[in-house]
Parts: sequence; structure tokens; C-alpha cells
Amino acid sequence: MKTKLLELLEDANRTYRSGQEISDHLNVSRTAVWKHIESLRQEGYGIEAVPRRGYRIVSRPNTLNESEVRKGLNTKHIGQYVRYEPVVSSTQDVMKEWYKQGAVHGAVVTTEEQTSGRGE
Repeated sequence: MKTKLLELLEDANRTYRSGQEISDHLNVSRTAVWKHIESLRQEGYGIEAVPRRGYRIVSRPNTLNESEVRKGLNTKHIGQYVRYEPVVSSTQDVMKEWYKQGAVHGAVVTTEEQTSGRGE
């Protein structure tokens, strides 16, 4: 849902998208739109809200979070499920554990920092 919301806000080309327009396009309530906007703000997106005009993105986080990774992918398998952790010992270790818990083929782990990573 957040990826689709980001796509809509990006398509606005620095103009505003009304809450009702977003709600209609995503087939969710305006309350659900607001909750997802708040979630994106928690991830570091600067989203401006202006009464009677709508929402627009004014800044993006400088991280590889799930929404940023997924929005640029045009694949059938890789990256359909993304797990972001700010700091991990090793992405391989996280992926192995996630696999044991049922991660599907093509899942991806991203991070800002590995403390014991084995690759470069």
C-alpha cells in the first residue's frame, strides 16, 4: 500500500493530491490514507498536507527502506518482499533467519550498516 501511495504522490509531479483522490484510486478510506501518510512520515518522508489541496512529498529519507527499494523495481520475484533494518550483524544472517521463518523466494534484506558482514 505504501509503495502505491508513494507512486501516486510522485506522479503528482510536485503538485498536490487530494485525500479523496488518493482514497478513490487506492480504494481505501481517507482515514486509511492518513494512517499510511503518517507511517511514511515515520520512515522519514517529508509529506506536506495543505487543507483543500492535499498531500505532496517535499523530501525523502536517505535510507534504503522497503518503500524506496520496492518503488524502483520492475521484477516478478526479487524484491517483492523487502526487510529493512538500520543496523544488523550481517544481512546474510538476517536472511537465513528470515528464511527459517518462512521468507519467500526473492526476498531482500537491506541495511544501513553491517557490524560483522562478510562481503564488501
